[in-house]
Amino acid sequence: MPEPFSLAVGIISVIRAADSIVNSLNSIRAALADLLALINEISDLRVVLQDVDQYSKDDLQADLGPHAQQLRHLCALVDQAKSHLSKLDSRTNTTFIQSANGHNSVSRMKWFKAQDTITALRCRLRETRLNIAIQLAVINSAQQFHTGLVVDEVSLTSYRI
Repeated sequence: MPEPFSLAVGIISVIRAADSIVNSLNSIRAALADLLALINEISDLRVVLQDVDQYSKDDLQADLGPHAQQLRHLCALVDQAKSHLSKLDSRTNTTFIQSANGHNSVSRMKWFKAQDTITALRCRLRETRLNIAIQLAVINSAQQFHTGLVVDEVSLTSYRI
Protein backbone atom coordinates (compact mmCIF):
# COMPACT_ATOMS: atom_id res chain seq x y z
CA MET A 1 0.00 0.00 0.00
CA PRO A 2 1.49 3.32 -1.05
CA GLU A 3 2.22 5.91 1.56
CA PRO A 4 0.37 9.23 1.41
CA PHE A 5 3.70 11.06 1.41
CA SER A 6 5.03 9.24 -1.66
CA LEU A 7 1.71 9.78 -3.42
CA ALA A 8 1.88 13.51 -2.66
CA VAL A 9 5.47 13.70 -3.94
CA GLY A 10 4.43 11.87 -7.11
CA ILE A 11 1.50 14.21 -7.65
CA ILE A 12 3.68 17.27 -7.12
CA SER A 13 6.29 16.02 -9.59
CA VAL A 14 3.62 15.29 -12.21
CA ILE A 15 2.07 18.73 -11.67
CA ARG A 16 5.48 20.38 -12.08
CA ALA A 17 6.14 18.39 -15.23
CA ALA A 18 2.71 19.32 -16.59
CA ASP A 19 3.31 22.99 -15.75
CA SER A 20 6.66 22.88 -17.49
CA ILE A 21 5.15 21.34 -20.62
CA VAL A 22 2.27 23.84 -20.66
CA ASN A 23 4.73 26.73 -20.29
CA SER A 24 6.84 25.37 -23.14
CA LEU A 25 3.79 24.90 -25.35
CA ASN A 26 2.55 28.41 -24.54
CA SER A 27 5.93 29.87 -25.45
CA ILE A 28 5.91 27.94 -28.74
CA ARG A 29 2.42 29.25 -29.43
CA ALA A 30 3.66 32.78 -28.70
CA ALA A 31 6.60 32.24 -31.06
CA LEU A 32 4.23 30.95 -33.73
CA ALA A 33 2.03 34.02 -33.28
CA ASP A 34 5.07 36.27 -33.68
CA LEU A 35 6.14 34.33 -36.75
CA LEU A 36 2.65 34.62 -38.28
CA ALA A 37 2.62 38.36 -37.52
CA LEU A 38 5.98 38.70 -39.29
CA ILE A 39 4.74 36.75 -42.32
CA ASN A 40 1.59 38.91 -42.47
CA GLU A 41 3.61 42.12 -42.22
CA ILE A 42 5.91 41.08 -45.04
CA SER A 43 2.90 40.05 -47.16
CA ASP A 44 1.25 43.42 -46.49
CA LEU A 45 4.45 45.19 -47.54
CA ARG A 46 4.48 43.21 -50.79
CA VAL A 47 0.93 44.36 -51.55
CA VAL A 48 1.82 48.01 -50.94
CA LEU A 49 4.98 47.72 -53.04
CA GLN A 50 2.98 46.11 -55.85
CA ASP A 51 0.68 49.16 -55.71
CA VAL A 52 3.72 51.46 -55.89
CA ASP A 53 5.09 49.46 -58.82
CA GLN A 54 1.77 49.56 -60.65
CA TYR A 55 1.40 53.27 -59.96
CA SER A 56 4.93 53.94 -61.19
CA LYS A 57 4.22 52.09 -64.44
CA ASP A 58 0.83 53.69 -65.04
CA ASP A 59 0.81 57.19 -63.61
CA LEU A 60 4.39 58.33 -63.29
CA GLN A 61 5.13 58.35 -66.99
CA ALA A 62 3.74 61.88 -67.13
CA ASP A 63 5.45 65.03 -65.88
CA LEU A 64 7.39 64.16 -62.71
CA GLY A 65 8.52 67.70 -61.93
CA PRO A 66 5.80 68.67 -59.44
CA HIS A 67 6.18 65.39 -57.58
CA ALA A 68 9.96 65.08 -57.48
CA GLN A 69 10.23 65.68 -53.72
CA GLN A 70 7.50 63.15 -52.92
CA LEU A 71 9.10 60.63 -55.25
CA ARG A 72 12.49 61.06 -53.60
CA HIS A 73 10.85 60.47 -50.23
CA LEU A 74 9.02 57.44 -51.58
CA CYS A 75 12.30 56.03 -52.92
CA ALA A 76 13.94 56.59 -49.53
CA LEU A 77 11.08 54.73 -47.85
CA VAL A 78 11.42 51.81 -50.26
CA ASP A 79 15.16 51.70 -49.51
CA GLN A 80 14.34 51.76 -45.80
CA ALA A 81 11.98 48.80 -46.24
CA LYS A 82 14.72 46.96 -48.13
CA SER A 83 17.13 47.61 -45.25
CA HIS A 84 14.62 46.32 -42.67
CA LEU A 85 14.01 43.20 -44.75
CA SER A 86 17.72 42.58 -45.09
CA LYS A 87 18.20 42.85 -41.33
CA LEU A 88 15.21 40.56 -40.75
CA ASP A 89 16.60 38.05 -43.20
CA SER A 90 20.00 37.91 -41.55
CA ARG A 91 18.49 37.79 -38.05
CA THR A 92 15.98 35.04 -38.85
CA ASN A 93 18.64 33.01 -40.69
CA THR A 94 20.58 32.76 -37.42
CA THR A 95 17.64 30.86 -35.91
CA PHE A 96 17.81 27.97 -38.40
CA ILE A 97 19.55 24.70 -37.75
CA GLN A 98 20.06 21.91 -40.21
CA SER A 99 18.59 18.61 -39.12
CA ALA A 100 20.05 15.19 -39.82
CA ASN A 101 17.86 14.73 -42.91
CA GLY A 102 19.17 17.96 -44.42
CA HIS A 103 16.08 20.10 -43.83
CA ASN A 104 16.26 23.44 -42.06
CA SER A 105 14.23 23.94 -38.94
CA VAL A 106 13.99 26.72 -36.41
CA SER A 107 15.87 26.35 -33.15
CA ARG A 108 13.46 27.34 -30.40
CA MET A 109 16.26 28.63 -28.21
CA LYS A 110 17.77 30.71 -30.99
CA TRP A 111 14.31 32.04 -31.91
CA PHE A 112 13.61 33.15 -28.34
CA LYS A 113 16.99 34.88 -28.17
CA ALA A 114 16.28 36.72 -31.43
CA GLN A 115 12.60 37.36 -30.72
CA ASP A 116 12.95 40.90 -29.30
CA THR A 117 15.11 42.04 -32.20
CA ILE A 118 12.80 40.43 -34.75
CA THR A 119 9.72 42.02 -33.13
CA ALA A 120 11.38 45.45 -33.17
CA LEU A 121 12.29 45.03 -36.84
CA ARG A 122 8.74 43.89 -37.62
CA CYS A 123 7.38 47.06 -35.99
CA ARG A 124 9.81 49.23 -37.97
CA LEU A 125 8.79 47.41 -41.13
CA ARG A 126 5.11 48.11 -40.35
CA GLU A 127 5.81 51.81 -39.83
CA THR A 128 7.74 51.97 -43.09
CA ARG A 129 4.95 50.15 -44.94
CA LEU A 130 2.37 52.60 -43.61
CA ASN A 131 4.59 55.55 -44.52
CA ILE A 132 4.96 54.18 -48.06
CA ALA A 133 1.18 53.84 -48.36
CA ILE A 134 0.67 57.38 -47.05
CA GLN A 135 3.32 58.81 -49.38
CA LEU A 136 1.75 57.03 -52.34
CA ALA A 137 -1.65 58.45 -51.36
CA VAL A 138 -0.15 61.95 -51.10
CA ILE A 139 1.44 61.67 -54.55
CA ASN A 140 -1.77 60.28 -56.03
CA SER A 141 -3.87 63.01 -54.39
CA ALA A 142 -1.48 65.72 -55.52
CA GLN A 143 -1.61 64.37 -59.05
CA GLN A 144 -5.39 64.01 -59.03
CA PHE A 145 -6.18 67.36 -57.43
CA HIS A 146 -3.06 69.29 -58.48
CA THR A 147 -2.22 70.22 -54.91
CA GLY A 148 1.17 70.91 -53.44
CA LEU A 149 0.89 68.89 -50.23
CA VAL A 150 4.22 67.58 -48.97
CA VAL A 151 4.57 64.94 -46.29
CA ASP A 152 8.17 64.70 -45.17
CA GLU A 153 7.72 62.14 -42.46
CA VAL A 154 4.89 60.44 -40.66
CA SER A 155 5.69 59.05 -37.27
CA LEU A 156 3.49 56.25 -36.10
CA THR A 157 3.63 54.81 -32.64
CA SER A 158 2.42 51.27 -32.19
CA TYR A 159 1.46 49.69 -28.96
CA ARG A 160 1.52 46.03 -28.19
CA ILE A 161 -1.82 44.78 -26.96
